Amino acid sequence: MNELSVCVNGRRDLPLRHINLHSPDGFEWGYGGSGPADLALAILVDFLEEDPKKVLGGHGGEKSAAVHAHQRFKDKFIVGLPREHWRLTEDEIKKWYYDVIGALCKDCG
Repeated sequence: MNELSVCVNGRRDLPLRHINLHSPDGFEWGYGGSGPADLALAILVDFLEEDPKKVLGGHGGEKSAAVHAHQRFKDKFIVGLPREHWRLTEDEIKKWYYDVIGALCKDCG
């Protein structure tokens, strides 16, 4: 298991929870692999305030919004992050998320 950690709002006492969809080894960033995909998923689960326990199973076979969007989020943000000391703001995530959802679901809302 790696020793990388990601904190919410810069608080070390609020570590981002790893949701193991792709990588059993935890978070990574800076490339397009499984660890970065899990980081993207965890960030979106936190942002969307989804229940981490229900994200992978969904209700009635449906996947969460975070699961649907995390690969696109990874490609936009996580792949290009530097190895150390990076920050994504809620405003950056919010703008990206609603732009993407708006493009995917023109009849929503």
